[in-house]
Amino acid sequence: MIKNILILILCSSLSFALPTSNMKYSIEIEVYDTNDNGSAVDFGKRLSEKIEANFSNLKSQVGTMKEKLTVTEQDLAATKKDLASTKGDLDSLREVVSRMKNMTETMAQELMEARKELHNQISTNTENINRYSLKGKYCFLANGDCPVGFTRTTAGIYAINNWSAGSIVKGTFGSSSITCHKTCGQSPPWNADMTLVVCCN
Repeated sequence: MIKNILILILCSSLSFALPTSNMKYSIEIEVYDTNDNGSAVDFGKRLSEKIEANFSNLKSQVGTMKEKLTVTEQDLAATKKDLASTKGDLDSLREVVSRMKNMTETMAQELMEARKELHNQISTNTENINRYSLKGKYCFLANGDCPVGFTRTTAGIYAINNWSAGSIVKGTFGSSSITCHKTCGQSPPWNADMTLVVCCN
């Protein structure tokens, strides 16, 4: 006689209700003899335990997913904050670059104007030099070294007899001078020294 057999298929979890999770699906098959009351009772107990275990496991997984979701939301909020800060930094940088660009353009314009003014001054000075340049051979009083093309020459008259001490007026003009011979104010004769330093081409 073929005994009555009941086959129950139990899902080990309810993951089919959470399509975004990585939970695996599995199927357990329980077979028991419906003519054996004891076996049916034991199976009902085991079924209840499995349901309870699966429910606890599912609850734990949901809690874990909530924790991960919370962490993800926090990370997202931090990322948004960082992006906002970065955007503010970029805006500030753009403003600085814009100011520097304006300053550079202004400085370039001022440099061009200064260059033009310098060129005009050089042209004017060159014209004046050409206009007032002396041609030929000449000499002038030296004041230190002579310019290129001129030779320095020194000449003088010393112990020049004068009428009185008041007749001597000391002075220096460039490298040339008129001074008293020895010490001024001595008794007669009141003598003077005159030194001339010239540059000649």
